[in-house]
Amino acid sequence: MSRQDRGSSLDDISNATSSVYSRMFGMQSKIGLDIKRNHYRRMPNTSGNSDLMDVDLLTSTSQNSDDDPDKATVAQTYFTFFKSFIGIGVLALPYGYLLAGSVLGLFMILIASYTSWYCITLLLEARDTVERQIHIGTVNSNVLPAGVSQLTPTTDDPDAAAITSATTTNNNNTDNSEQEFPKMNESSKTNSSHHATETSLYTTEISYSDIGRAAFGSKGAKIVDFAIVTAQMGFATAYLIFIGSNVEAALGTCIGSSSWATIAALLVCPLVWMRSLKKLSFGAVLADCAIVFGLIVIFVYAFINASDKNRPKQEPAVALGTSPFIFFGMAVFAFEGAGIVLPMKQSMANPMKFKNVLRNGIVSITILYTIFPLVVYLCYGSVTKDMVTSNLPKNNFIVVLVELSYSIGLYFTYPIQMWPAIQILEGSRLYRSFTKFFNTSIKSFDNDEWNELIPSMIFRTLLVIVTLICATAIPKFGTFVAIIGSISCSLIAYILPTLFSLILHPNATRNEKWIKYGMCAFGVIGGFISFVIEIIELFQSKGIVDDNTLRCWVNESVATTPSVSS
Repeated sequence: MSRQDRGSSLDDISNATSSVYSRMFGMQSKIGLDIKRNHYRRMPNTSGNSDLMDVDLLTSTSQNSDDDPDKATVAQTYFTFFKSFIGIGVLALPYGYLLAGSVLGLFMILIASYTSWYCITLLLEARDTVERQIHIGTVNSNVLPAGVSQLTPTTDDPDAAAITSATTTNNNNTDNSEQEFPKMNESSKTNSSHHATETSLYTTEISYSDIGRAAFGSKGAKIVDFAIVTAQMGFATAYLIFIGSNVEAALGTCIGSSSWATIAALLVCPLVWMRSLKKLSFGAVLADCAIVFGLIVIFVYAFINASDKNRPKQEPAVALGTSPFIFFGMAVFAFEGAGIVLPMKQSMANPMKFKNVLRNGIVSITILYTIFPLVVYLCYGSVTKDMVTSNLPKNNFIVVLVELSYSIGLYFTYPIQMWPAIQILEGSRLYRSFTKFFNTSIKSFDNDEWNELIPSMIFRTLLVIVTLICATAIPKFGTFVAIIGSISCSLIAYILPTLFSLILHPNATRNEKWIKYGMCAFGVIGGFISFVIEIIELFQSKGIVDDNTLRCWVNESVATTPSVSS
């Protein structure tokens, strides 16, 4: 995929329409995008659209006006916030309460909520620090693309000039690929805030990977890229697991959940090949409606089950469960949204209002994540499934409608989840080597466009196959969600924001630093223990059949049993 195609595809998303969905897609496309040296500058548009000029994002001076039609309002930002945070992860939380217990699970949700909010604020502060350093001209040259110079500090600013001098000396003595930002003293920090006030923040697009590069050089950006790629592909894998199980149950077939996941993977490949996501907005609308409709139906049937005296035998809910650490990964998976908050805030007409959006949004999400899964667990007790839709009645029209609408919505959302991973990987050395190998050793076309398009389609198909292999190897939905949460989501939500903040804010107080160290340790230790326990449980659960397989066995047994004549 050429730089020009990549730039055009990103602009296709962000400029698709003025609707809130297309704006959401524009922001999702930038989650974790590693905007490296040659990706800061948008390529000229060959279609002649004057809106897609050659713009240097580092020195952009776009106005953050409340009247800017291309910027998101507070209401639109709230909508995007809830759309980004509420996904299929909420369907695994009732099972998480089963593992942790009602009291301990509630406590862990509250802890996950507060720590997620705290680490998101650290990430936003780190992002502002990077932009301030760009404004005053002290940014590490490693962050800048080739041929682009940073803003020069004013000559009447002795502190900024001193920092620039120190940066120049550091650049001459240090390899550019591994440089870090120069540390600022208190006077420079104050001067930086003064410059930021004058020039206004949020005139420069800063990605998660840019913050990683600012803190730890190219290694920091690569770690962010790894976390984003594994998380996004993990989300897509969870979609295939969910689709396979729910379509099997809805249609009442016995070909196996893995077979339906394979069919879904084959059908989704043409969508993954697309160079723009703006045509998939209706799929996101369907997924939104399916989530809301599904939560309501699950809630209603949970109360019906609780009041049904003829229900199958079940043990009541317990206060303390036996596997609370597995719930850690599920909770982190459900609350993970650090990657989306950066473009979400940058897209606002008034970014300063995002603080209230973040606080109110986290509180609302926390209320949902405490009430819904807790009530469902209290109603189903010991028979709560890892995919709560499995607890719904079988052969019921409304339930079938929920399962199919969920599956169709996730089918169209799958390419959106894969998009950030695809963009990062197609900008990597791995993809360049793959393209070179394909064109030199396998097939080379006379048309340059085909030489770029065909390898990209094959590469994206291979990525889909990777998610399919993972979905068939770990078909247990709750376990897979917990594994992704304990590894990739812990990195994105806890570990990286605290590490970046420690490096970019060296003048923090001792108490602030200890809190950050503790938060980082919380992510590392919690994620590691959760991952180990999940792997152990995964091997112990081998041989345990799911509800669909059990249903097919029962039907087969009934069909083969000879009838007794009267």
